[in-house]
Amino acid sequence: MFVKQNICPQNEYIAFSVVLYVLYPHFSKMIKLVMYRFAIKNEADDKEKTKNRIYLISLDYYNKTQPPADSGNHE
Repeated sequence: MFVKQNICPQNEYIAFSVVLYVLYPHFSKMIKLVMYRFAIKNEADDKEKTKNRIYLISLDYYNKTQPPADSGNHE
């Protein structure tokens, strides 16, 4: 069960969802919502800063979720 949190007006939510979809079409919807929640906390008024945070958060998440590079067997 999901709990809806009103962290910003609905139209901003739609706008940033569209932005995230355009910038990161390869991410699943849930990942985009997670990035959105973290990126739009206190800086929704500063679009450039928010955009940079979304990018950094997504990059960080992408790096953490990638399988480790195959560096050969260490048996």
